[in-house]
Amino acid sequence: MRKLVTLRKITKIIPHTNADNLELAIIDGWQVVVKKNEFKQNDLVVYFEIDSLLPITEEFEFLRKSSYIKKDWLKSSFPNGEAFRLRTIKLRKELSQGLIIPISDKLSVVINNGSVNTDDDLSDFFGVKKYDPPLNISNGTRSLVQCKFPELIPKTDQERIQNITYDELLSSFNLAETFEVTQKYNGSSITIYQTKNKLSNFDKFKLRLYNFFGLKNKTYELEYYFGVCSRNLELKLSDKNSKFVQTALNEKYDEVLKFICEMTGWDLAIQGELIGESIQGNWHGISGNTIMIFDIYNISTGRYLDPSHRKDMLYLINSKFPHIKHVDVLNSEYKLTGIDRQQFLDLAEYKLDNGNENEGVVFKSNLRQFSFKAISNSFLLKGGE
Repeated sequence: MRKLVTLRKITKIIPHTNADNLELAIIDGWQVVVKKNEFKQNDLVVYFEIDSLLPITEEFEFLRKSSYIKKDWLKSSFPNGEAFRLRTIKLRKELSQGLIIPISDKLSVVINNGSVNTDDDLSDFFGVKKYDPPLNISNGTRSLVQCKFPELIPKTDQERIQNITYDELLSSFNLAETFEVTQKYNGSSITIYQTKNKLSNFDKFKLRLYNFFGLKNKTYELEYYFGVCSRNLELKLSDKNSKFVQTALNEKYDEVLKFICEMTGWDLAIQGELIGESIQGNWHGISGNTIMIFDIYNISTGRYLDPSHRKDMLYLINSKFPHIKHVDVLNSEYKLTGIDRQQFLDLAEYKLDNGNENEGVVFKSNLRQFSFKAISNSFLLKGGE
């Protein structure tokens, strides 16, 4: 789960190229414009990532001019739906992402008594929420909810390259590890899954034990259960207005999953991006709606298929369902040129065929369960979310 507010050390301070009274504070892979001489290298500070929503308090009032928003959908989290939103901006032509503040006396007390560690998420301490607007579906309809997102399937979320440590990158470099690099589509996350029946809480517990001890699961031999989920919820299959459900059914994902689950004997989840008309302004400019697969999760083993096995699975699927699509693979054997994070961000910077900025790229190891994303700063500066 993303940690929006953390204790971090300033990696270095470098001069601002266009302002004598400003500097650039580097925190891991993030760059933040700060006042000159306010911070120094190795200072322990509080860092707020982009996409943070901060409460309207005196402590953050200086953000009003640049960051104030008021939305009806925020009323459940903030009084009157008002908050300060942190986003990618440029200050005097230099990129600035997030906010750095000194450690307050109140926070110092909590740190000194051992209640807070450097890896902890301090969002609750500061009353911070994630900027997560309702789905931008222009026809105004909302999908009917069946239940919460299934516990046995990970939600689709990748860590940003800015938060991947140099130690992790150095380890990858030393391993001569290669990565699959895929385009990150700008739509809405969708998960479609099938199990051999609808699992009770007790059955879920037993399946976790089977996975933990590496035992073959012979418990579930009943009818297949098919489900369609948005990022956070499972949806009702009877909802004729749901773009998620109707696109999944129109593209015959119920038949696709039954086919590959019977072929493999596994319970599986397909995860992808729902794109097209009425979704995020149809960023990719296509007719209708479609699903672009980016992951396949083996529920039976509790692991994602690695890129080569996912490719094999797609080949099997396309032998019977040639209309099923996968996100564009830009490089199947990308090798690190060093441990500078900029190499990953540079790969995210290009335009789509319709002239829109590409959202980003995703890196998945060919050796292990290790992945991350690089979001295009050009996309973010133009208001991408």
